[in-house]
Amino acid sequence: MSSAQRFPSNLFWPLCGQYYTVNMTADNCPSDRWNLTTDVPSDTFTPRQKESQGNRIDFHRGVDMPAPIGSGVFAIETGYLYRIENSTSNGGYDGIAVYVKHNRATGRSCRSAQGIWFSVYMHLNATKWNAFCANETHCQQTVTNATILKGERIASSGAGFSEFPHLHFEIRDAPVWDNCSSNWQADAINPFRVLPYNRSASLHSTNITVTSVTNYGINFNDTQVSVNFWTTRFDWNKIEVVMRNSSGQVIGTYQQPLDSGYGQYNQKPNWYDIEIWNRQWTHKNSQVAPWSSFGIPAGCSASNNCTGANACPYCFMHTCTYDANTHNEKPCSDSNSTLCFNGVRLYPYIFNNRTTHLGYDVVFNLTKPSDQRVATVTASLYVAGSTTAFATTTWTAPALLTGLRAPAPSPSSSRGGKPGRGPKPKRGPKPQRSPKPRRHKPQ
Repeated sequence: MSSAQRFPSNLFWPLCGQYYTVNMTADNCPSDRWNLTTDVPSDTFTPRQKESQGNRIDFHRGVDMPAPIGSGVFAIETGYLYRIENSTSNGGYDGIAVYVKHNRATGRSCRSAQGIWFSVYMHLNATKWNAFCANETHCQQTVTNATILKGERIASSGAGFSEFPHLHFEIRDAPVWDNCSSNWQADAINPFRVLPYNRSASLHSTNITVTSVTNYGINFNDTQVSVNFWTTRFDWNKIEVVMRNSSGQVIGTYQQPLDSGYGQYNQKPNWYDIEIWNRQWTHKNSQVAPWSSFGIPAGCSASNNCTGANACPYCFMHTCTYDANTHNEKPCSDSNSTLCFNGVRLYPYIFNNRTTHLGYDVVFNLTKPSDQRVATVTASLYVAGSTTAFATTTWTAPALLTGLRAPAPSPSSSRGGKPGRGPKPKRGPKPQRSPKPRRHKPQ
C-alpha cells in the first residue's frame, strides 16, 4: 500500500494564494504559497452528496479547490508530462485534464525510478501547451517542454459542467503489487496524505458517537451498529467498529483489509476504508486486469457469466462495459443521497467551502454468534496511511437488559467539535400527584 513516506515532504500547493485571492498571476505569486495550508476545499476525498446533480451519492476521488476561472495551476513536484485529455476522453471528467508523472528515484522507466506516482489536474480551462497527447511518448513528440519543474505554472483553472469555478486535484498511486505505471481511478488516494496540510491535533476537532446498537443480545446473530461523526480532518480515511463480549474478547465480524492483489475482496467488513474500497470495488479495464476479468453478467456475455480471474462477488451489478462507479455509488432504495453497498449504509452530510466539518451517519450490518452477547462496541476514526486512531468512542450495553436496542452513550469528542446527532433522550414518566383529601358534607 502507498504511504506518506513514499512521497516528498515539501510538495507545492497546486494553486497560487488562497482560493479567494484575485488578480494573481504567475509573476506575482507570494512566496508563502510554499506549504500553503489555508485553502478551504469545497469537497474532499470521500463519498459526498453531489449538489450539481440533485444531491445524489457520489464517490469523490480528489479534492475540489475553489478558484476563479483562469487562476494559475502549478505542478506540485518536478515530473514529466504524461497525458493531456479533453472532456470526451478523460473518463467522464469534464474540462481539460493534465496528468504529470513523478519518479521516486532517478530514471525514466517505472522500475529504474523505483516506482512512480501521478498528480492529476482537472476541469481546466487551458494548458500552457495548448495541445492534447495520449501518453508520455506521444506528449514528448507533440509538445515542447514536456519536462515539468516543481512550481511551474502548467494550466489555468476552469469550472466544468457544474459551472462552479474550481480545480479538481487528484493523486494516483498504484499499490506496490500492481503495475507501477498504473493510473486508473482505482489508484486514487487521498491527496491530503501528501499535500501541505497542518495535521496538528490542536487545530482539529472531531466528535464520534455510537447512536444505536440493535440485536446485541443472546439469540441474535445479525447486529446493526449505527455511528454518527463530524470532523475537520480532511485526511480522514477509515471508520471501524469492533464488538467485544464481557471478557473483552472480539466477537463477530472482524476483518483485516485484503490488499495484496487483484480479486481480493472484503465482504461486509466491520470498517469503511475509502482507499481500500476504491481499490477493491472500482476495478479497472487495463491489459493486466480487463473489465471482463472482474466478471460480467450473463446478459452481456454468455461465456463469462460472472466468472474471471478476479471475479467480483457483486459482479451481477456490473454493466457490460467498464464503469468505475458501479459499486461505490450504489444508492439506497429509500435515499438517492445515501450509499448502500457491501453491508454499509453511509449518509454524508452536505459539505462545501462554507462549512467547517465533514459529517456522516454510518450503519454497519454485522454478524456475531447467537450464543454471545455484545458488551461493548468501540468506534474509531483513522487518517489515511495510519493505524493509530485519532478519535474513538465506546458504547456499553446496559447491564440488566437483553433487548433489541440499546440507548446511545454520551458523545465522545476530540477537542470539542460539533455535537453528534444521536437520538433525543426519552422523557421519564411524569411524577404522580398526591390525591386531594375528600371533603365530607355535614349530615
